Amino acid sequence: MAERGEDVTILPAGLRAGLTALPLLAAVVAVAVAGRTWRQVGTVGLTGDQLTDDLARGLGLLGLAAWALLLVVGGTGRLVVGILEALIGAGLIVVVATSDALPAGLQEDHGITAASLASAPLRTPAWLALGAAVLLILGGAALAVLGRRWPQRRSRFTRRPAQTDAPQGARDIWAAMDRGEDPTAEPPAVESEEPGQTS
Repeated sequence: MAERGEDVTILPAGLRAGLTALPLLAAVVAVAVAGRTWRQVGTVGLTGDQLTDDLARGLGLLGLAAWALLLVVGGTGRLVVGILEALIGAGLIVVVATSDALPAGLQEDHGITAASLASAPLRTPAWLALGAAVLLILGGAALAVLGRRWPQRRSRFTRRPAQTDAPQGARDIWAAMDRGEDPTAEPPAVESEEPGQTS
């Protein structure tokens, strides 16, 4: 009976690189646009950080942290990271969709009302954040489904067994050196006495 997983086809290197880069790109975009203007109310531009109490930026940073795990985890780890990236993307969609709620302090600081904020349309950075969220969901789902089709990393993390097949002659040379002998020296000549000779 064949072992489980023997018939799994390894993904091509280009596809693996794309699936790895997709959540990274999405998380970077999410962090980058969090400080840009998401809604314009009169002359007041409100950033994603202001409208979400830094939650959008925090989700982007969490996406970056999850992506970093891809560099060290195996098949099951990629499944977990993929699910986490998809959940981060879903959370980012909710954050952007509810950014028309008036945060505490904006009315006092800028004289903005809930009605005026709700009527202000989303600007390009907010739409980019939504696009990043969708990419996180798609990329995370792809990692969860295809994460087990990466090649194994045995050579990097598995300890190699010690060499035991060295030639016998080499071991003898090292043993002689350990005893303080010179393995390159000629053996001493043995004098044999001829018959009839006496000392």
